[in-house]
Order: sequence, then structure tokens, then C-alpha cells
Amino acid sequence: MHDHDEHTHADDIHPAQRPVEPDHPMMLDGGVIDGDTAFMVRCMVEELILMGMPFAEVCEKSRDPNYQGLYAARASLGDEQVDALLEEVAKRIGAHSRRVAEAAGQSHSATLTINAGTDTTPSNGA
Repeated sequence: MHDHDEHTHADDIHPAQRPVEPDHPMMLDGGVIDGDTAFMVRCMVEELILMGMPFAEVCEKSRDPNYQGLYAARASLGDEQVDALLEEVAKRIGAHSRRVAEAAGQSHSATLTINAGTDTTPSNGA
């Protein structure tokens, strides 16, 4: 019989305390590569606007250190260039919004009934 105090199972260790596994498929491992930062900013802003984020909020996020992608781009490219990129993308994409409406005839009611004390054991039909 194994003594559980001597052996620690991997699931018992908090993820932040686990050793690095470079080949693990869920580990985020990044580095710096050559690329076009302005193009990256255009893509990020376009995606945010197409998802429905208002332009003013995109601008706020670019100044928020907690929103690392746009904030790093602003630090790298400078305020003037990032502001120009944000405006260029917003003018090209436009404002997007969506609205979902249900007509009275389309609504469906649902009821959840819980029967306390009811045997929920599956049967074999016997």
C-alpha cells in the first residue's frame, strides 16, 4: 500500500507551481518575431470593431496597460501613429451593431421541475 503523504499527484499541484513542460500542447510559449506592428494593430482594431466594440472603447483599451496588445503597440509606434491607425480602420470598417428581437408569437416557455425524493436511478426497463 502506498503512503499518500510521500507521493504528490500532479493534479494536487497548483498549475502555477508545476514545472515547465515545453512540449505540452496547452502551454503558451511566445517570443518576438519580425513583423509589421501597424498591420497587427489594424487587424486587432478591425476585429474589435466587427465584434461590436464601440470606437471610443477601442481607444480606451489602447491606453490601458491591462490590454497588453494595443497598449504595447502604442508604446512601440507612438500615440500619433496609433491614433491615426485607429481612425483609419474605424472609417474603413464603420460602426457595426446588431439587435435581436423576439416577437410575441416566437417566445417559448420552459419549466424545470425538481421532484425531491424521486428515485433517479436508471433502469433496464425491467
